[in-house]
Amino acid sequence: MDPPATSGFSGKHAGNDFHGKFTRWSADIRYNPAAPESSSITASIETGSAADGVPLHEETMPQAEWFNVGKYPSAEFKTTRISADGAIEGTLKIKDRQLPVTGLKVTADKGVLHITGKFDIARKDADLGQESDAGGDYVSLKIGVDVNVTAKAP
Repeated sequence: MDPPATSGFSGKHAGNDFHGKFTRWSADIRYNPAAPESSSITASIETGSAADGVPLHEETMPQAEWFNVGKYPSAEFKTTRISADGAIEGTLKIKDRQLPVTGLKVTADKGVLHITGKFDIARKDADLGQESDAGGDYVSLKIGVDVNVTAKAP
């Protein structure tokens, strides 16, 4: 399924804000509003589809120091828990790193599902840009991730 959605990222580079998105990804959403704790969400994000309109960023993001697209063509998200109030806990695998994710929420209304929220990724924890900018002198140490997914039941 390719639900209408945005999966964006943001931060600062050389003191300037940047905002980008992943243009290719897919998700498998198995949500039961009557039993959210038995539900699951997985997503595969093509790391090579990261785009923010800045040629320097788009040239360097696929390289080994950043997403290393040649070795790790995708990042993977899996829920570990969906609570009765719709709060989502999960794990995001970037490269060979497993990062905990909180801050997302799922709601359902008349067959339409919404997954929204924000969380931060510490570049050090994700092994992004650690060779040239481990201290965050150029790129912010935390990268914000914004999720806004709308999906209809089949």
